[in-house]
Amino acid sequence: MTLEAVAQEAHLSKGGLRYHFPSKEALITGMIQDHLEAFEMALAHLQGSSSPEPGTWLRAYLCATYASPSRIWRVLLACWLPSRTILRYWNPCKGTTRPGKHMPNRMAFLLLVRPCRLALDGHWFAEMFGLAPPNPGLREQVEAFLLALIQESGVGP
Repeated sequence: MTLEAVAQEAHLSKGGLRYHFPSKEALITGMIQDHLEAFEMALAHLQGSSSPEPGTWLRAYLCATYASPSRIWRVLLACWLPSRTILRYWNPCKGTTRPGKHMPNRMAFLLLVRPCRLALDGHWFAEMFGLAPPNPGLREQVEAFLLALIQESGVGP
């Protein structure tokens, strides 16, 4: 990926693109931040504004992950992986993944969140890199299984 190719695709001059994104790293960082903000907005929307029942956040995280377009991640990571300085941006929902210290059933929630988070991260990476991503039927079965697991646990925000 070159800034010239991006500018041409966006119908901008290279100078116009560089005005907003002075480097390729700045452009990729902006794209990642934009996608993560969209993910966090989807997560907030799925949680709703009412008083949450147990498992609301985790179900919302699962549904937002499965709804997230994998192609964008594949493209961004292909461009981004050579740059270690951008790694600090890779923590989707950085403030939302930790329950409060005084949350009831905190340990049960943490024991539920970790395997769900690992399953979802594995899902993202499998789709991002095209490494044996699940077919649509299996993807739906895994999503349904994880949602049922969260619902049956009755823990978490």
